[in-house]
Amino acid sequence: MTYAEQLLDPRWQKVRLRVMNRDKWKCRVCNDDRKQLQVHHLFYCGMAWEIDTKWLVTVCDSCHKKLEDDKYKHVEYTEKDLKRLLKTHYKQTLAT
Repeated sequence: MTYAEQLLDPRWQKVRLRVMNRDKWKCRVCNDDRKQLQVHHLFYCGMAWEIDTKWLVTVCDSCHKKLEDDKYKHVEYTEKDLKRLLKTHYKQTLAT
């Protein structure tokens, strides 16, 4: 199954809606609630819906593009890197 096909799968759609609801239907980077929203994977592992939702965030189109551009500047993410990204980009800390 291609990534594009995964994004159409009902299992991903359920996760996507759960994440957007958790994030109060606004971009977690700029807080805009009027732009088209997407769910950003901080990293990929397995199928799109198989990731813990703490690694998924709601973002608007423009913030998503910036995050995607930033993501490819790194060769590999560690869990510490991902937590730092969440703190930096989303101004929230993860519960340990």
